[in-house]
Amino acid sequence: MTGQVYKTGLIVVDLQRAFGPPPELVENIRQILPEYGIVVATQFLNRPKSLYETQLNYTRCQIGSPESEIVIPLKPAAVFDRFSYGLQPVHIERLKQYPVASWDIVGCDTEACVLATCYNLWDYGIPFKVLKHLCYSSGGEEQQQAAFKVMERSFGQ
Repeated sequence: MTGQVYKTGLIVVDLQRAFGPPPELVENIRQILPEYGIVVATQFLNRPKSLYETQLNYTRCQIGSPESEIVIPLKPAAVFDRFSYGLQPVHIERLKQYPVASWDIVGCDTEACVLATCYNLWDYGIPFKVLKHLCYSSGGEEQQQAAFKVMERSFGQ
């Protein structure tokens, strides 16, 4: 990063085995990777006795499990391991250090981690655009469309 400012960077949210991204989505994301000078990935990891387990009975994505793995090699500038829906302050600070004017967002699960990432970026004044055709919800199309409606109201996109 030698003074070059990139118009856009890419945040790939939770493109992990546990969320079952369709092969065509994975391939379409793979195809756009060369368009970005900076790619960052997030990876949801579920800790034992987390609220995901105790309140939602969600036991997938345990640390070190094959299902928590990102499904394609991204060669990202960073992988942000998360134990929550959204980004942590340390992740936000890291994003602010990259010479990127705006971030494009793709990935899984639109109504959960993608949406939470959007709120985090918005709240910290980081410009972004969701590439809706490159998002997926393991909760189904109804959940995905609901998330897009929330995004339209909350972020104007």
